[in-house]
Amino acid sequence: MFIKRLFALAIVCVPVLSHAQFEARSLNGDGTTDAIYDAAHNLTWLRDANYYATLGLPANISNHGNVGEALPPGVLRYTNTASFADGLTLGGATDWRVPGRILPPGYADESCPLRCLQTTASIGGPSEYSFIQGVLGRFNNVAAGTYLTNSPDWNWELMVDLVGGHTGASDEVSLMSGHIMIVRNGDTGYAVNANGSVTPVPEPGTWAMLLLGLGALLAVMRRPVRAGPGLA
Repeated sequence: MFIKRLFALAIVCVPVLSHAQFEARSLNGDGTTDAIYDAAHNLTWLRDANYYATLGLPANISNHGNVGEALPPGVLRYTNTASFADGLTLGGATDWRVPGRILPPGYADESCPLRCLQTTASIGGPSEYSFIQGVLGRFNNVAAGTYLTNSPDWNWELMVDLVGGHTGASDEVSLMSGHIMIVRNGDTGYAVNANGSVTPVPEPGTWAMLLLGLGALLAVMRRPVRAGPGLA
């Protein structure tokens, strides 16, 4: 009977693990949804898809085409994308970054030639942007035009049109410019519940430790009780 009660307690204490792929997150706990958690890929996306423009930061200067002219609001030169993301501290996290590329099937490294991507007809091309295909309505300030990937130590990057649904690639990364989204690995901030309340996102090891503790307690309780010495 005690073991049955222990199992019932475990069911109450351990959260339901099955959940929707995209979940609302509040980075500072005020109930405002300012991030989206992708549970399938364990990524937290900043909800503002044009955060550089939202901050009102100085325009980047073009080094390609109309050289020397200011780029449109929110458009960064590729060489400035990583430093902008690296300098962000949001929800207590400092490891925000620009979405990266994903290798197409059959390629083990950056040897994938440009032609294997330049004909990609949809946003489903190999980048982390493809994860949010079909849910752009959950994001704010999605800009028309190019979004850039940033994959360290690779010699070509993607240019993704989130609105139009097209993907291109270039190895002239120093000349590239475009918008960026901000993402980080792992869950962040507070879960926003249906009633508007918030629940802190547990640390990665919290539930694992709870399960281990319950398992250990169960193992102890399942041990047979030895009978004491009989009365003379």
